[in-house]
Amino acid sequence: MQSTLSAPATVSDTLEEFGCATLPPIDTKDETLSSSVKFMGKLMLFLGAVGWFRPEITLIRGSSMNPNIDDGNHAVLIANTDIERFDIVTFPCPTQPEFSYIKRVIGLPGEEISLRGDQLFVNGSLIEQPRHESASWEWCNVKVPADSVFVLGDNRPRSSDSREFGCVKLDTLKEMLCKF
Repeated sequence: MQSTLSAPATVSDTLEEFGCATLPPIDTKDETLSSSVKFMGKLMLFLGAVGWFRPEITLIRGSSMNPNIDDGNHAVLIANTDIERFDIVTFPCPTQPEFSYIKRVIGLPGEEISLRGDQLFVNGSLIEQPRHESASWEWCNVKVPADSVFVLGDNRPRSSDSREFGCVKLDTLKEMLCKF
């Protein structure tokens, strides 16, 4: 006699053949619990991030960061994190501390910054810059202190920045996360 094997129709059939109990199917149409759990998880992550980073929302006034940031834009800021070249930061205005400036980090602590015409050199190497308004600069050569950064506005002809008031202390910076 020849025996034939037939495949079970479903996993449940296979489990029943071996005497295993099966669980009732999950009702996927009722996603209330699943949605609630996802929402609570996202809320906890958001509140944790808010508590950790303490973001601020600020209104941008002025044209020193044109063409990238316009007068009337809003920005989300966080306290100083690991600042990198070309990050956008805010800091108290050197002459009126009740106001803040918004600028782009060009030079990092310990670097030698040279501005020649509209070209930027860092430690002697030509650096490609983000989009900015061109300006012909006089020769400028600065050694950035270990606790500071060199900043420029993107609207170079109309920006009051490190060319005018010098380097900015790291502990006064807030980094811009996004604009809207």
